Amino acid sequence: MKKRSLINIGVCIIIILSGCKKENATYNPIVGNWGLNSHSVFSNGVLAYNYDYVSGKSFIYKFNENNTYTLSSVDSLLESGSYELYNDTLYHHYMGIGIERFGYQHYSISANKLTLSDSGNDSSGDFTEFFIYTRVHKIF
Repeated sequence: MKKRSLINIGVCIIIILSGCKKENATYNPIVGNWGLNSHSVFSNGVLAYNYDYVSGKSFIYKFNENNTYTLSSVDSLLESGSYELYNDTLYHHYMGIGIERFGYQHYSISANKLTLSDSGNDSSGDFTEFFIYTRVHKIF
């Protein structure tokens, strides 16, 4: 009788544990805080602009696990919205100064470096813009 009760308890535990909902956790490498280090623009293949930012005195992206983000400067929130990653593209949607905006940038992450880039064409010709961010563990 005692042995049968232990077997029944064991079967009940297995049934209970197998019925537990398991989270489908997907690793999202962009989650966290990123501080802008440099901004460069190449026009027709030539460096047209480069600016290196002082740590703690630049822009901070904060990407959250729930696909929301904020972009802040040292003392103010500049935008907040939602994002989605697809292949090498970061799509974002936000409200800025009462206007709904959508955009995208190409991204790559290597170690603790996030690179956002976009390309286009203006009156000077083709251009490519790069924003280099470093993972920040403490927001200034």
